[in-house]
Amino acid sequence: MPYARFFSGGQAFHGVYGSLHTTVGSRGCVNLTVADARRLWSVLEQGDRVFVWGRRPGT
Repeated sequence: MPYARFFSGGQAFHGVYGSLHTTVGSRGCVNLTVADARRLWSVLEQGDRVFVWGRRPGT
């Protein structure tokens, strides 16, 4: 899980190698491209509030 930033316990933003669009999807994490995860890693700080909403396309 490259560039993982955990929030709300075991859930995290993190990069994934390969395609974001798989049949398995995530187990509760927010999957990002490695480049996007690297950028988010560089701007988030301990204690920052995060809001996650939406759903996976096609569900």
